[in-house]
Amino acid sequence: MKTKALTNNEFWLKRFLPAILLVIILIAILALFQNSFLIHNKTNNLTLFWSLRISSLLIYIAMSFWMIYELNRSFLKAKTTSLIMSLISLVTLFLSPNYFKQVLIGQFSWTLKDLFINDGIGVNLILIALLPFVFFLINFLTAPKEILVKELFIKTIYFAVANTILMVFLKAFIIINTNPKGLEIILLTILIATASDTGGFFGGKLFGHKIFKNKLAPQISPKKTIEGAIIGYLFALLISFIFIFSWKAINPTNNLASDLLQNQVKRIALLFFILFAPLAAIFGDLFFSLVKRKLGIKDYSKILKDHGGILDRLDSIATVFLLWTLFAIPFVF
Repeated sequence: MKTKALTNNEFWLKRFLPAILLVIILIAILALFQNSFLIHNKTNNLTLFWSLRISSLLIYIAMSFWMIYELNRSFLKAKTTSLIMSLISLVTLFLSPNYFKQVLIGQFSWTLKDLFINDGIGVNLILIALLPFVFFLINFLTAPKEILVKELFIKTIYFAVANTILMVFLKAFIIINTNPKGLEIILLTILIATASDTGGFFGGKLFGHKIFKNKLAPQISPKKTIEGAIIGYLFALLISFIFIFSWKAINPTNNLASDLLQNQVKRIALLFFILFAPLAAIFGDLFFSLVKRKLGIKDYSKILKDHGGILDRLDSIATVFLLWTLFAIPFVF
């Protein structure tokens, strides 16, 4: 009995309470971002405007750099090389002049679709594509001679996918924050990823191997079950619709529910997103777990102690963000 009590105490102190604290911090940061960008057209108080804008950007830059560094350090191992690669990646987030200007001095005047076009979608794609090339070159020049080019190439592919998910997430996050529906969109993506993970955990605990004897991905995440994944998917769908229509009651004039009910094109796009987003969350979780297994690490860092790194907490959310971006660009959300 005493051992069980200690185990419960460890769960509350090391897992549950830090998770609640992390959620509170994320909500506070999100509120700061929302006020920073949406206050642009609501006040003439320059002191307030610049205080909020600079504070939010400093937090954004710090968190972006750390997540990029977590990824690079996991792949490159060497601290100095990881720092240099992370700084190069961070610069690419702001390198396009129009993007940097809009982030610094004003609210975005374009939709996500227009921003990518006006900001030069070719530039964005080239910059993202160049990072894996730089990664390959650094590894080729610094890796031991016995490492095969084939192994290095496969490692670069893993890095390219992970880095693309992360970079699109970081760039899209700040753009979506400037959208009047931005808070709803961001909360929806977070809820889908969280509901998928939570539903999968409890679904696996309660119904694991009751129908399917095989595991979902035994070589990647041995504890995940097919039943858990199905329940997580269905739970995420349920939470999505509950949230969207609950948000309509909070904000009846500008919401995703109106798009779902009144705009046929956006309805189709939004329904496809909701249907595929839980799958994206599952894929993101499994893919980043696969990367950790290939690299021989448990977590991307220990900054959150038992919770690992920031990237460990946001990997599935970042993948859902990527999916939203793919739907938002052609359908102008």
